[in-house]
Amino acid sequence: MLIKVVTFNIHHATDIDNKDSLDRILSLLRSINPDLICLQEVDKIRPQTNKINQALYLAKNLGFRYVYEPVRKYPKGSYGNAILSRYVILNSKNIILTDLSDVRCCLKADIRAHNNIITVFNTHLGLSQPVRYKDLAEIILPELLSHNNPTILAGDFNAPTNRAEIKMLESLLTDTFSKNSGLIDHSFPANNPTARIDYIFINKQLSPLNYYIVDSDVSDHLPVVSEITLKIK
Repeated sequence: MLIKVVTFNIHHATDIDNKDSLDRILSLLRSINPDLICLQEVDKIRPQTNKINQALYLAKNLGFRYVYEPVRKYPKGSYGNAILSRYVILNSKNIILTDLSDVRCCLKADIRAHNNIITVFNTHLGLSQPVRYKDLAEIILPELLSHNNPTILAGDFNAPTNRAEIKMLESLLTDTFSKNSGLIDHSFPANNPTARIDYIFINKQLSPLNYYIVDSDVSDHLPVVSEITLKIK
């Protein structure tokens, strides 16, 4: 069984020139044809982005299920993380991370794919390296390691590959970048990518088959794609 996963910080559906890009994001996702999409910086009913529920709009037009949880709430609207799935979403919860001055969250969902329950974590970590390490070591990883489901951890980690928090993840999980078949090695910034800060990690019940980063100008990040396999029960 093959599952194609995308993680993508969509920058409130604005492109590198700060122009609306929601429909171009939709077209890009259609062309990738994923099964599971982890999105960060997703707006919901914000005046700055045309009062659109972006997760609902993308999910409806793709024919996907979705869950959305806010990271920041405003008098008018919010923005947060979303998981879109071709498969049934059984449940979800929003995990609040530690730095209250720079609110960050991790969205967790259980998905049923061909009689397998897969647990997905979608996060957008903060700009402080000590806080990122603490959030992973004390909140996300204990939750992730507390069950035996095939598990995916994806998102915008705001950390390049040489940072201690990424090395910690690599000691426990598989970075699907190991199967990179594309010409692009970095995901940010989109117009001149010099850092890989967007990741898709998997646990031992899953295997990476293919990986690539898509060249695009619809956000300030590039979408990361991984094809993974698991045994069908």
